[in-house]
Order: sequence, then structure tokens, then C-alpha cells
Amino acid sequence: MAESCKNGAENRGPLRWVLRALPLFVMAAIFLFSSQTGEESTGTSNGVIEAVARAVRPLAGEAELARLAESLSFAVRKAAHAGIYAALGLCTMLAMLTYPFSMRLRARAAILICAAYAAGDEIHQLFVPGRSGEVRDVMIDTAGAAAGILLALAGTALWRRWKNGRGKLPG
Repeated sequence: MAESCKNGAENRGPLRWVLRALPLFVMAAIFLFSSQTGEESTGTSNGVIEAVARAVRPLAGEAELARLAESLSFAVRKAAHAGIYAALGLCTMLAMLTYPFSMRLRARAAILICAAYAAGDEIHQLFVPGRSGEVRDVMIDTAGAAAGILLALAGTALWRRWKNGRGKLPG
């Protein structure tokens, strides 16, 4: 999207501020989810897990659904961590495109911001009743953020290729 101060999002006024605000909205959503008590978080997760179990096995009986939901619980909860942090990584990288730094520096800053937020989020959970902070979750969150950053970088590369190739996408 942007390579220097002479082009790209950093000179697009309102777009720059929208892109810079996006990660703040995702961070607010993460904070709200992390502020749920252990009981509330389990209820939210169980609702999603039950929906996934029903989608996987639509004709299953209640006992089979309960067993399936139990076996899916860990994977669905951790996928939710990775997914919301992938959104944060994507939005943070898009925000970083509004700054006149090298792409490498932008990506490094984005991953550091996301990893620091993940660590802070887990520390925050230590003070929420029924919740705990887990180093494993910081690692999962950071991996999700890295995936989002890579997606933003790939999209930026495709955008540049399309823009410079007069509308021709690869393939």
C-alpha cells in the first residue's frame, strides 16, 4: 500500500486515521472478552463449541454431541485466540502501513505491538475472577497475529502488483 511518504496511505487523510483506529477496536473487543469472569467465558465458549459440534455432526444425539463438544473444546478455544489475534495482526499491520518506515520495520513493530498486547491481556486475566494468565496463550495469540500480519503483507504485495501492472492480477 505505502512505501514512502510520497505515496500510499500515509497521505490519504481520513483513510490513515481509519486504518490507525482499527487495531484499537480489535483491542477493545479482546479486552471485553478477557474481562468476562471464568463462568461467563465458559458460557460464551460453550455456546460456540456447541454450534461447531452441531455443524460437524448435525444428526448426532445429545450424548454424542456432548462428547464431541468436550473433545472440541480445547481446539475451538485456542482457535478463537488465534483468530481474534489474527484480526489484530492484520489491522495493526494495516495501521503500520500509514507510517513512512520500511516494510520490515513496520512488520516488526506490528508483531511487537501484538505480542505485547497478548502478554498484557494474559496479565489482565490474572485479576479477573475464575480466569488465569497462560504463557501458552501468549504464544498462540502471537502466532495468530503473525498470520494476520502475513496476510496483510500478501495483500499489500498483490495490491502493488495489480496497481503497477495496470490491473492485471497474477495467474
